[in-house]
This record gives sequence, structure tokens and C-alpha cells, in this order.
Amino acid sequence: MKQQLIKFIFLLFVSFSISGSLKASDPVVDGEHFVLHLNKSFFVTGETVWYSLYIPNTLKGTAFSVEAQVTTGVGVIKDNYFLKTEGKKQLDGYFKIPFDWTTGYYTLTFSGIDDATKERIKLAKVDIPIYNDLEKLPKGLQIQEIKNSKSNKIKGSKGSLDIQLDKTSYAKGETVNANVVVKDASGKAVKSTVSVSVLDHKLGGDHLLNQGSVHTFYDYKTPTVKLSNDLYTFGKITKEDNSPLTASIIGAYSPLENKVHYLKSDAAGKYALKLPEFYGEKPLQLLLYKSMDKFNVNEESRIPVPKNLKPQSVVYTEEVLEYIKQSLSRKKVYQFYGGVENDLQTTSVPVERAKLKPGLTYKMDEYESFDNVGEFFIEVTTPLRFKINKDNTFSGAIVNPRQYTSATKTLNGDPLFIIDGKVTKNADFVAKMKLTEVDEVKLYYNPNKLNDFYRAISLGGVAEISTKVDDFHIPQEDEEDIFIAKGVQTIGTFAEDAQDGNLPSFKSQIYWNPQIETNNKGNAKVSYTQSDDVSIFIIKVVAQTATGDMIYGEKTYEVKRMK
Repeated sequence: MKQQLIKFIFLLFVSFSISGSLKASDPVVDGEHFVLHLNKSFFVTGETVWYSLYIPNTLKGTAFSVEAQVTTGVGVIKDNYFLKTEGKKQLDGYFKIPFDWTTGYYTLTFSGIDDATKERIKLAKVDIPIYNDLEKLPKGLQIQEIKNSKSNKIKGSKGSLDIQLDKTSYAKGETVNANVVVKDASGKAVKSTVSVSVLDHKLGGDHLLNQGSVHTFYDYKTPTVKLSNDLYTFGKITKEDNSPLTASIIGAYSPLENKVHYLKSDAAGKYALKLPEFYGEKPLQLLLYKSMDKFNVNEESRIPVPKNLKPQSVVYTEEVLEYIKQSLSRKKVYQFYGGVENDLQTTSVPVERAKLKPGLTYKMDEYESFDNVGEFFIEVTTPLRFKINKDNTFSGAIVNPRQYTSATKTLNGDPLFIIDGKVTKNADFVAKMKLTEVDEVKLYYNPNKLNDFYRAISLGGVAEISTKVDDFHIPQEDEEDIFIAKGVQTIGTFAEDAQDGNLPSFKSQIYWNPQIETNNKGNAKVSYTQSDDVSIFIIKVVAQTATGDMIYGEKTYEVKRMK
């Protein structure tokens, strides 16, 4: 596979793992590196990790999807989702840290997908220290002293970034107005994309762990293959004896969309399911074209991680211990005022659901005299027909009442039963459901309409059943074929504290905005409300010019007590 040299610079002092590393002495090529801007260098549980990933200039104008994945230090997957470049040179994302995560390093990995081979292309990964402030400190804790703090810079940067404040010091709760000015190497103001992070420098600054938000460059090779712009979920399908199952037609039913996506598996049973763009996550259930023996689904939609990883230990300094102490105090303050510290606002994007008009609908409350579903559909003439077999099991079929010849009346195949969004072809299970559990049954038997919505999977017709039971379970072998597919990350924005005179605002992260554009004069206005903390604060800004040059700048200011 042909490869070309692409350089990576990351804004966090961490180790990256990408195959084909170059010698550190190789020069930096302008505009040919990734830059990752994290809102800060370490975190505690309950906080949000915000980031902006700047794309190399060589990929300028290229639309491709990037899968982000968060794992523990030993490779346990905690979260994953997609981001879409849409041809832009910058991606912004986040992940909320649950309160129950244990202290340690967590790895954020970015990868693309080879459009031809469907293989994953690992782009970069970064290790992030996270502390659980609710845990007891480890026994025999050794407190380290950080010396020779690394300065924040981007190697190879050509240009300057100036941050101008309207005041030299501020009071708590006051509005801070800043003007960001970006210039190229010749001193000319240039239009740029800018990400801005503001935090308590004394409490959570990069220097506290000597783990800067901007650090030394790293050189890597990456394939020159075309990166896919689609969303994929990968996996393997096997028979009960774990041998590969090769199938030319496999359906993946999505209850949220009321649609069936189609795929196939190769000789090894592996599949790559391409999904239409969606936000958040959705359940999918794999279905075979025709009824046959049971099968197993091994969903592998996440980025593979190395085995036998040895976790690295986090560092404790006096400043980090103070941060943990203050974090726990903030939690107690917010708890006292009946809330939690929350800097994340999300916006859901609804999934369009396909609407198929049923041929007939039955409300089961009108037929309480019957014991189970099978008894009802045996006694009452409907397009759904059950019969009792010699072994006292039920079999089922759906007929098209609009056809008058026996050759065309009975649909070709076993009915598809969709029960509360879950699919089974087990007619015996459905027939033995208590009628008191069932709310409504909708029958679909028009071949043309079924083909438009479900195609090959629905040749035997569809019976959609809604129940009165919370979290109704279909047969176990069918439940095991359901997995959760991840889509594009739900839109999230940094939320400043609401202006409430009764609720104090104590937070280490004051402001985060990854999507600021400077004007043609290289200027961008930034405005935010200062918290109630009295400390030294720092504004950190990363800018990417139209030519791909990366520039960093920072500015500190003081918040004083009111006299």
C-alpha cells in the first residue's frame, strides 16, 4: 500500500501510537500535521473533556468520518462515536466523564476507514489523566514535585497570536471581553479558525503536571488511501458451533427508523454494515433472509485495542491534590443548592421513521375472552393464521386477503413478528403470549409496500405487536442478535453557569469555544462571565490559518476580591 509522510503535532504531553513513526530529527512540513487542543491537561470525574482536532492541510476539503473511542488504561472500551469533517479542517467533540470512573489514564483514539478495504486507519491517540475525587487516595501516596515546566508552543509555528483584554484585572461575576488577533509570519493579519479555553491557572493549569496543552511534535506515516465519509459498524456472524456463517443477504432491522439495512458476510463470517448518517445511538438486530438454525452475532464496531496493556500510574502533586479537594468541595456546594456542576448542553437530532400503513389493526382490549394470541388468531378469521402442530407447538403464516387464488394468496415465507421494536420469527413464542400483555396488533401483507420498506426479509408478511409490558423480552436467541450501533456524536455545547444570584459559580473551566472564526483583519471577539473564584486565570487559544499554519497564544489575568 502506498503511503505518504504526514506529520502529527499534538497539544498534549502524551504518547501517541501510530504505525510507521519517523525519526524525531526529520523537519516539520508546513500544514501537514494534526493538532489536538484539549480544554485542559487533566480532569476529575463528572467533568467534560472538550477538544478540537485540527486536520492536516493535505486533507483540506476532504469529507470523511472519524471514529473517536475512549478506553481505560487496560483497553476496556468506555465510549465511542463518529465525527464528520464535512470537508472542514477542524473537528470538535467531547466526552462526559461519569462519576464512577476510577482514577487512571484513559486513551482517546481517532481513526478513519479505508473506503476500499473497509479497514480501520488509526490516525492518533492521546492519554488523558483522570482522577476520581470520591475515591480514597492510594496508600503510601508519593507526592511529586514538578520542576522545569514545559512552555506551551507549537513547533514549526509561523505567525503570532495576541490576546487583548479590556482590563488588567476583574471582579468575580464580571464580564471578560477579549480580542484575539492572528497574524502570519510577515505580520499580516489573517483569517483563521480559532479554539479558546479559559481556566483557573493556579488550580488546573498545564504546568501543575508538566503536561502541557501544547508540546513537542511527533512524526508519523499514514496511508494515502481515500478515507470513507460513511458510518460503519463491523462484526462477525457465526453458527451455533462458532463456525463462520456466510450469507449473501443479511438484514439489520432498525426500530427507530422502521427500516431494514442490508449487508452480507464473507467466508470468515465478517461483515461491514454501512449505515445512513444518524446522531447518537440506535439498536440494530441482525436477521437472516430465511428461517434456519440459530446464529450468533459478534459485534465489533469499535476500534481494536492492544491486549495485555499495562496501565500507567497517574501523578500526584500538591497542586493536583488541591484540585481534587476543591473539586469535591464544588460537588458539595452544588449538592447543597440542589444541582450539579454541568458544563454540557446537548441537542438531540430526531431520526426520521418510515411510516407504513397497516392492512388491518386489532386492539386486544376488545378480545379479553381469549387466553393467548394464538387462540385469538385461530378462532377469529384474520390474515394472520396460526395452527397447532402435533408436538403442541404453533406455526404461523400471513395471507394477503386481497388475492383470490391460492397460488398468490399465501405469502412466501415465515411471518416477521416485530414486538416492541424487537424481531422474532418464532411463531410458537408469539402464539403463547398472554393476550392481556398485548395492546395492539398491526398486520402488513401488501407485497409491494412490504418490498418498499423491508424488501427480502419481509416476504412472509409482518405482524407488528405493541405490548403493555415494560422492557418486553423476545426469545433469548433473538435478543442476542441485538446490538447498539453508534452514530455521529450528539451536538454538544459548553454551558456557562446560569446567572442566579442565589447559586454560586465555582468551576475550574470558565469558558470553551472551539468554533470561532476571525474576520479578514484577523480579529475575533470573545466574551464570557467570570466565575466566583478568586485566582489567576489563563486564556489559551489555538488558531489554524487558511494555509494550515498552526499558531498558539495565551494570556493570564487576575480576579480580585471586591473591596
